[in-house]
Amino acid sequence: MLYRLEDRVAVAESNLIVWARWFETADRCVNRTELGDILVSTVFLGIDLNYAGGSPHIFETMIFGSESEQVYRRCSMWEEAERYHAEAVALCQTTLN
Repeated sequence: MLYRLEDRVAVAESNLIVWARWFETADRCVNRTELGDILVSTVFLGIDLNYAGGSPHIFETMIFGSESEQVYRRCSMWEEAERYHAEAVALCQTTLN
């Protein structure tokens, strides 16, 4: 299923063309934090990656530049994404110290 954002709220979009036009120019960044060589990035994906069912996984926090790139967390709401971003940054800061 496809989603777009309206004022930080995910809205299901059934029309692929409407979604693609929105996706083309949308600012999908929730947050981005650089810690030396490590980058924590949280974005709105616009596509549900929860193939098992349940709440959609449409936001993703990733950690780049550590030993390997890794998905830290996926979630369904902007507020959760902000919280998971902060958790990932704290985790990276702990490992840097």
